[in-house]
Amino acid sequence: NFVGQVTNNAQGRDLLKATIANYLTEAQSRGAIQNFAVEDIEVTAGSTKDSVIVNVAVTPTDAMEKLYMSISVN
Repeated sequence: NFVGQVTNNAQGRDLLKATIANYLTEAQSRGAIQNFAVEDIEVTAGSTKDSVIVNVAVTPTDAMEKLYMSISVN
C-alpha cells in the first residue's frame, strides 16, 4: 500500500510508522509478540529520495516445547 503511493516526507513516514504500530499492536494482542511499544519503531529517510529505513524492536513469543509435570498419586 505504500510503495509508489505515499510521499517520502515526514508525514508519509509518520503514516508508515502508524501502520506498522497498528499491525504490531494486533500481533501482540494475538500473542505473537510481547513487550512491544510504539516507541520501539524508528522510521527514517534512506540514502536515496525514494528509500525509507525502518528499525523495529520486538520480542517474539515461543511455543511450549518442553513440559514438565509433577504428579502425586494417593
